[in-house]
Amino acid sequence: MYQKETQQMLSLIRDAAVTEIIPRYQNVTAEMKYESDNFKDYVTEADKAASKKILSTVRPQFPGSYSEEHKHVDRFDHDLIWQLDPVDGTHEFIVGFRNGFGCNAALLERNTDNDFVPRVGIIYIPMTKEAWYYDGFETCWEIDGIKQKTPLRTKKSIVGSQRKVDTNPQLNTIYKQIGIELGLSVKIQEAGGAAAALADLCRGDINLHVFNYDIAKDWDIAMAIPIIEGLGGWVSDLEGNSFSNLNRPDDSGGDPYLRKGFMASIVFTKEQILPHIDPALFIEKAA
Repeated sequence: MYQKETQQMLSLIRDAAVTEIIPRYQNVTAEMKYESDNFKDYVTEADKAASKKILSTVRPQFPGSYSEEHKHVDRFDHDLIWQLDPVDGTHEFIVGFRNGFGCNAALLERNTDNDFVPRVGIIYIPMTKEAWYYDGFETCWEIDGIKQKTPLRTKKSIVGSQRKVDTNPQLNTIYKQIGIELGLSVKIQEAGGAAAALADLCRGDINLHVFNYDIAKDWDIAMAIPIIEGLGGWVSDLEGNSFSNLNRPDDSGGDPYLRKGFMASIVFTKEQILPHIDPALFIEKAA
């Protein structure tokens, strides 16, 4: 349905990664974007330059398209727009976590309820040239432009992830409790930001991703929903709700935060996981 548009965006992302992101890797000047008692949000020249480069080409064709760095006010005025996060995992990018950051894009369409839902999703990992995308027809996996075979995934154990730059013991407890309830062993591995962690999920390196903070944003998961659903999986908040509108006005924190976190899996059903998520282990950081 959107094969041409998907390939055009993927080409723009690859070009921006080569010209604006990778040359700045390990040579970064970071600015503070938002700070609370427990949370610091950064932006770099790589974020801003990649965003500007991509949007300069996209907006003439898709007015209203925007990014985390350039949230154009007309993003609510059009029915089909691109939403971008040119450097997802900015903290990972700053500290030099090579495979911990990625580029996200989602083609959002306004539905009959006046909500914006993702029809296309792209995750691109610049340092490995890995791309996952759903083009309205199927989910595809490419490395350096070459399509890969469907990876093997296991459900014989719980393989979860912790964000390497910001681990928390509460998340370990969540995974271990799920393992106990399902009678499965548990392994937890380090992961990057949302793009990198969800690519790990698609690839089968992990089989369950839980994010128990309130600091994820619309563009951290919009791209992943069609990709993961195209693989037979699901994405929801930690109360089991699907994400029905992914182009929302900013809240008091300055961005459209997902205040109830998110989780995703391809091999486990939501019904298997949801009953074992303890609300007491959720952490508010951006409030």
